[in-house]
Amino acid sequence: MLSPLTIPDRDFALLAAGGGDRATMAALLAGQFSRRVLLVVAVLDAARRKAPGAVPILEASYTLLSDVQRTHPHLVAEVLTLPCAGNWAAACLRGDATEATYHYLACLAASAAFRAGREFQIEVPVLNGALYLPMLGSMAVRGGGMHAAVIRRGNEGLAITPAGNGRTVIPDVRAPAHRWRPARVLRTNAGGRGLTVWLDDCDPFRAPPGLRIEPTLAAKEAARWQRILDQAWQSLVRRHREHADGMSAGLRALTPLRERAEPGSDSDSATATDAIGGVLLTPPRQAEHLALTLLHEFQHTKLAALEQVVALHNGDQRRRYQVWWRDDPRPLGAALHGAYAHLAVAGYWDSALRLGDAYPRDIARKELAYWCEAVGDALAQISQSGALTMSGDRFIAGMTLTLSQLRNNAAIPAY
Repeated sequence: MLSPLTIPDRDFALLAAGGGDRATMAALLAGQFSRRVLLVVAVLDAARRKAPGAVPILEASYTLLSDVQRTHPHLVAEVLTLPCAGNWAAACLRGDATEATYHYLACLAASAAFRAGREFQIEVPVLNGALYLPMLGSMAVRGGGMHAAVIRRGNEGLAITPAGNGRTVIPDVRAPAHRWRPARVLRTNAGGRGLTVWLDDCDPFRAPPGLRIEPTLAAKEAARWQRILDQAWQSLVRRHREHADGMSAGLRALTPLRERAEPGSDSDSATATDAIGGVLLTPPRQAEHLALTLLHEFQHTKLAALEQVVALHNGDQRRRYQVWWRDDPRPLGAALHGAYAHLAVAGYWDSALRLGDAYPRDIARKELAYWCEAVGDALAQISQSGALTMSGDRFIAGMTLTLSQLRNNAAIPAY
């Protein structure tokens, strides 16, 4: 199953400059797939030690994934590199996982096998009163004591039999059926570049612990996400083609967060290092804000994926660095992530200044100047930290060159 954990020099250079195209994202995702396979093996080892009752279903799930891998390797890669798969593995390896948590691997295996058109039968867990098949859909299960269901794919479609309940056959998983809700998928296209993302509003592993996740969206709310994404994607493709190319290959899921209760509070967005390719965000208010949020958060995704393959610094957590965008001093890794994300923000305002079709020029120039100064200050501190590896030095050099180009575009003096 494994691919080499390497990043070609060409793609490293593009990432260091703040960009990266579809080929770059393919290289990062190949590394992610290898890492996720290793995590699945680690989960199996943890279950053997801590939850031996979970092992038979885990082994059956792994066998099913291996069988699909022989004929449809891309489908196994798509499933195992989903953000929810990363969050699931992290939950299992934290040490307090239940048997049902471990058994979620069966849901991932069933999704891959179904999409491959294979006939199969496997037991999956019922979590929070429902069973979940990532990228396919979910089904509510009646009865609070139900902990598992058997899923079978045959000529009639997908047959689901919760323990002690009647059998439900779903002939087409893309259509609503008895207690079955298809996965919400957002699709958009602009300038010949398409984007397909999973609007993940129900999977039990859609977010890491501690975040205020939105409950299942109503149909009109999902339609609003689609409408605003259409507009934001038009903007991204026209103004930030390279970033859009990368997103089209590497952005996998959007997870709605609950808005803060305080009137006038800022919208929130986040990424998780365990869930590469996912962006968690509060409902977008308008297209320009969504475009900027996706630019910012996708930078975190790319850098996190790169850092899982290439060491950029020594990981020192003791020293802190004061950056412009946070009140609290940050460790080196966080300062680097912030600088990388805000380099894309500076690029956003550079595009707004040059094209002049979304904001007044004085606002765009002021924002561009501010973020160039903010990133420049952070890069100066990081460069002088003494904690960078040789690869880290190369990465900072690429970021610095891009920053210099942005300064020249707006005639901003060097920091």
